Amino acid sequence: MTLKIQLRLILGIVSVFIGSKTAAQNDPDSIVIQQNTYYAHWLEGIDDMWLTTVDCLYRSESFRIVKNKKNYKLNRKAIGVSKVRGLNAAIKNSSIHNFSISDYGIDTSWLKTHSKEMLERYSNKTDFSWNSQQRQYMAQQLGEIGQYQRHFLVYIEAGCCYGIHHNYRDELIIRVFHSGEVENELTSRKRNYGFYMPWTNAFGDTIADHSIEIELAAVVALNNIKPLLQGERLLKYLAEKIIEYHKPTLYQLEAYTYEDEIRELETDFKIKSFEELSTRGRYIWDEPSAFKVILTNDLMRKNVRLDFVASERNGTLYSRDSIKRDYRRIVQRVPSIDFIKKFFEQDTSALLDIYYFNNRGINKYNIESVNTNPEKWAKHDKYVKGLDWYKQRNISPSFDIDEAIATNRELECGCNYRFDQNFIEKAIFFEIHDREENSSIWFLLPDDRVLLYVMQGEKVLEHNYAEFGKSAGLQYPCVMFDSHGNQLPR
Repeated sequence: MTLKIQLRLILGIVSVFIGSKTAAQNDPDSIVIQQNTYYAHWLEGIDDMWLTTVDCLYRSESFRIVKNKKNYKLNRKAIGVSKVRGLNAAIKNSSIHNFSISDYGIDTSWLKTHSKEMLERYSNKTDFSWNSQQRQYMAQQLGEIGQYQRHFLVYIEAGCCYGIHHNYRDELIIRVFHSGEVENELTSRKRNYGFYMPWTNAFGDTIADHSIEIELAAVVALNNIKPLLQGERLLKYLAEKIIEYHKPTLYQLEAYTYEDEIRELETDFKIKSFEELSTRGRYIWDEPSAFKVILTNDLMRKNVRLDFVASERNGTLYSRDSIKRDYRRIVQRVPSIDFIKKFFEQDTSALLDIYYFNNRGINKYNIESVNTNPEKWAKHDKYVKGLDWYKQRNISPSFDIDEAIATNRELECGCNYRFDQNFIEKAIFFEIHDREENSSIWFLLPDDRVLLYVMQGEKVLEHNYAEFGKSAGLQYPCVMFDSHGNQLPR
């Protein structure tokens, strides 16, 4: 063995000895970890609305890591010195700073000039056709660093608060003792899931360091310690969140795929807006995709709009000829109903939306909702007849029969007017929005009767909500009026 090799070995041994001695000198006397678990006490506010919560301590547990000569014990059980040193180092070396994506492996300079590449990282590419307008819009959004930062904070702060399925949350308090005094003290945020960071030190400074809880999990058995995404994985996650956030706009821009077909309507109308409908319900149901084009022209009053909902079929929109053929009859008929006309004369700021679905004034989903079908009517009648069993045997049921019948009737019969299919298919669907943001949905029937199907808000036209229900909100009155606004008996 040469002299040089011998010297290296000696220096290495000395270095290890000195490092070990220095580490031992800096080892804490003890570390006390306190875990507080809270439950939510809900405070009832105005109008029976839940406004806020108060933390109530449910339990508190302590984990004591105490030095025992050269080793440590956790609640009297031996624990590796290296784990304690790792936790102590994470606490000691943590710095005061806020969350920044630059600290988690994302090159913001690169991001500003490579926004188009970020779009390719989106996994659900089939959600849209990605026409030029959509690509241009998202390239701009994906190039803004502030958007990544905002969604990163949402990611970090997830699990902060109580909710329907989260009635408990916990916090950690870590105290490090050296020479009999508290050397460091950190308190985590209160959370029901997600990260314990950010931490707060004894001076009230924010500590955004994920390594603390990682090292802590190696020492104490804690639930739900989750890894933190960093670098490429974090970048892909944030890009997807940004795209999902802008989906409403992307749905609007999806209509540009069919701009040529939509522009054909300009021969008869002024196009106010056009977009793809993103949710199923009263306007679209089993169609793969549908687009709403809001139209006006000089034949319509200024507070009337025609909402054309056209399905996509075989790569194009449903024929535009049908609306050009039928619209005059529709937009003149609804506003001419006497009580509708009087309301709009009184409330000039109200808005009337008249709908036209492909080639008629009502769609299959609306018909199924308000009228259902003969098979369901028969099912309901059979159910009601079966309840006679209790009356025939003079037995009191364990449930409210009238309430059960009403619930089943709404489910199986809709409004229970049981219109003939050919009759209801000629109805016209329209919405009214007034100056006080009340809204209602109506069906103008072929015989000029008008059915109020849905109302939301404090009132509908001049009718107070209490006439049809107990409290404000969403309600299905299913009330029939004649053309003069008189309520008709069933």
